Amino acid sequence: MFIKYYILKWISIVLSIIFIISGILKSFNIKSFSTEISLFTEAYSFPSWFILLRYELAITICIAEIILGTITLTTNNNKKLYSLAYVIFMTFFLLLTGLNYYAPSAYGSIESCGCFGDFIHISPMWSFIKCCILWVAALYVFFLHHKIQEKNKQKRIPSNKKTTLFFSTFFTASLIPIYSYLFFNELGHLLYTIIYFILVSIHIALTIRTLLYFNYHVPNPDS
Repeated sequence: MFIKYYILKWISIVLSIIFIISGILKSFNIKSFSTEISLFTEAYSFPSWFILLRYELAITICIAEIILGTITLTTNNNKKLYSLAYVIFMTFFLLLTGLNYYAPSAYGSIESCGCFGDFIHISPMWSFIKCCILWVAALYVFFLHHKIQEKNKQKRIPSNKKTTLFFSTFFTASLIPIYSYLFFNELGHLLYTIIYFILVSIHIALTIRTLLYFNYHVPNPDS
């Protein structure tokens, strides 16, 4: 039981970190990520409104990834629900990368899935393999949450702290891709990068502060 709990804990941590990194890296150039959405839409005849709302979709996906990764990394509440969200995310990405690799359009496979923005380019084959691994990991975590009871009891988090966590996480996670959308082509590259790094650093600092607070300052229910 301890080994299962240990595996569950660390796979959850890895998934959380990957989602946060993915959302942040894609957010650096949100317009480039929106172009990837347009390419997939045109190549595989997805609804045309995907193109019309490509910026909104790109921003929403990045925000969702950062928030999901941050919340699951910092709290022990609603783990089953969040693990289900990981499965849904990874199922979608698995189908998309699988389609791109095994059933390319008439113009061929899209060169990069854009999973990590412009920083890391992954071939269609490795994009699919990566999604397979993460999908299996997410599915494993989801089913394991239903089979074992976590060793550590849930900590009672004050409602005001829950509210603070939600709004601070949502605000900083939203600010990063929105800043990219508004200023990527408006500011000089150096100035843009510096401000972007500051925004990311603020989010990471808040995440670490929340993690430390909930692990060392919030008492256990029966303590």
